[in-house]
Amino acid sequence: MTDLKSIREKASKLRKEKNYQEAIESLMVVWGKTKEKKDKWDGWSLAFCLNKVQKHNEALNVCKEVKRIDPEFKLIKLEYVRAIYYLHLKNLDDDINYSAVKDYVQEVILHTESELENIFRQLSVFKIMDFCADKGMWQEVILWSEKVEFKSLSKEAFITSLNKKNIEIPSKLQSWYSKTSKAYEKLEDFKKCLEICNMALKDFPDDAWLKRRRAICEGQLGNRIHAIESLKLIAREKREWFIYRDIACFYFELKDHENALSYIIEACISSLRSQKPENTWEVYYFCSLILQQINQLELSKKHALLAYKLREQHGWKIPQQLTNHLRELSITLPVNVEYKHLLGELKKFWEKNKSDQLPKKEGKIKKLLPNGKAGFIKSIDGKDYYFRVISFNGNKAKLMEEIKVTFNVQQSYDKAKKKESEEAINIIPA
Repeated sequence: MTDLKSIREKASKLRKEKNYQEAIESLMVVWGKTKEKKDKWDGWSLAFCLNKVQKHNEALNVCKEVKRIDPEFKLIKLEYVRAIYYLHLKNLDDDINYSAVKDYVQEVILHTESELENIFRQLSVFKIMDFCADKGMWQEVILWSEKVEFKSLSKEAFITSLNKKNIEIPSKLQSWYSKTSKAYEKLEDFKKCLEICNMALKDFPDDAWLKRRRAICEGQLGNRIHAIESLKLIAREKREWFIYRDIACFYFELKDHENALSYIIEACISSLRSQKPENTWEVYYFCSLILQQINQLELSKKHALLAYKLREQHGWKIPQQLTNHLRELSITLPVNVEYKHLLGELKKFWEKNKSDQLPKKEGKIKKLLPNGKAGFIKSIDGKDYYFRVISFNGNKAKLMEEIKVTFNVQQSYDKAKKKESEEAINIIPA
């Protein structure tokens, strides 16, 4: 008995010193010698140390033994759900099914019913919410969102480093708002989605994506003009194709086809910068719908084909709405045209359409910034205009200070100064 006591004391000392591996060796001796009547505290200490050295399967087995000794032992429940999370939920296998994930999460929830703020409960619920969202199981996302007390979630964002840059990861509360509101939006419960967004924006007033979702809900609930103005404000800071698409959609519903076409072309141009092209077919499809409505049928057909060819070349399933639209335009598949060729042709149309609507000026490159990504143009009227190198339509090797250029001017937004500004685009060597 004295021997076991000294071993326990040694193990406790090692555990407190965070020398978990050596603590495990001592605890295994104690746990193995007390086969007839094991002590739950020895088991907890062993499970704790095993989890700390990422031996979660062994920790889980010890937890099960301790639970048989005392099913209500709170500390072992914590180690039990910790082991389940790291062993089965943290990194889900690609081929895992919903039933298996559900069983693991329910096990975590069962053991944390009296501890709604338990970190592994929260992480497990978020994991299955993400799993369901990826599968388009939006009703399930809502059901799981109710398994955490969202008001108790942390508001503090996480700061991490990636490629020597600090990256801010949204807080648990902000993440909950985002996941839950998206599910309500997908389920077209715009009233409830708007309610969640309004709550969220009280806590996170600068979240552009929650602002966008709120604007979409307002538009879907009938207030399209206000939705358009809200989306335009967001587009100043976030030049994403889908925001311009949202604006175009609401103009289209208002039968303002001129503005709808202008914004959908802006969306088409912005889509070229997208890192995830799998959804950009939507913007070409919608551009086709607008062009069809204003009787520009040849252009409408080309945009519909561009949407089709984008998905075809990646081997993605062709959406039924796109198939129906192609049939409506009397397009017989397959069509012998390359995606790249079609994109190049339509890109010229987009740029010309946009250029025709913007002021045109002449000037010369005044300065190139050290980062090589931007600079300034001095117009012949004496005004300086900021430009980005990606807006230079020519051989980038010939882009240098003092060369003469023609360019268009569009409204922009200076994030540093937080005010509206102007930017040079469509820059062509004179």
